[in-house]
Amino acid sequence: IDERDPAYLFGQVITRLKKLKIERGMLRLILAHPKAYSKKKYFLKKNLNASFPGMLGETYEQMLAYYLKKDLAECDIVLDLHSISASSGVDMCITTSMSEKHKNLIKKIRIERVMYADPKHIPYARSTLIDHVPCGVSLEYFTDEGKKKAQNRAFRDVCRILDSFGLRSKVKESVKDKKVLFTLIDTIELPSKKYVPNKALREAGKIYKGTKLASFKKKAVYASSNFYPLLLKKRLDTQGSTRLCFVAEKSIF
Repeated sequence: IDERDPAYLFGQVITRLKKLKIERGMLRLILAHPKAYSKKKYFLKKNLNASFPGMLGETYEQMLAYYLKKDLAECDIVLDLHSISASSGVDMCITTSMSEKHKNLIKKIRIERVMYADPKHIPYARSTLIDHVPCGVSLEYFTDEGKKKAQNRAFRDVCRILDSFGLRSKVKESVKDKKVLFTLIDTIELPSKKYVPNKALREAGKIYKGTKLASFKKKAVYASSNFYPLLLKKRLDTQGSTRLCFVAEKSIF
């Protein structure tokens, strides 16, 4: 678990999961960044989920990523839990592969919205934890409507996945809900961090060619084609990148 809200959210999920009775296989629970957790921070020097495959002798996060990758190499399934703040107000599952094994895992997850970040097209995906384990997905929980609600959804989702693989009892067939798949194909980068995103834009809401995306004084950036925005920023962080959002295509599977 990579902790965005160290004061409360997913540390509590781990505490609840530890109380489960596992009858088959093994459940490993890892708080990925205990130092940041103890300091009530997201990270110390660098975002851990942008530090893979990791290396020794660099930042603490890169060293941690190096050992986590080795530690998780023998795990059949890895669930990486995160919190997210998005204008759409829904949870999301992120994957960097659409192999049959990944598809089977995704179908066992309650979350309807799936974001596919193919590392061939989205270089950032290569630095995430889930791209360096045999079969892993990131589960992003919307917290703006309450941390306790997000915690409960995360706990129920993990339990459902454990049950579908038979870890708590004999295998229970999960409901194979239809998924809305957003395949990332590009990013929208703004000229500078001074640009203000268009408040009318909505996460995963279709944007048409010619729509104003952001503006600064008398300058503006417009959509060059139709697309769906994913991980849309409401404002640019002065410490972050100039990326406004990811560009995605939408389908059902």
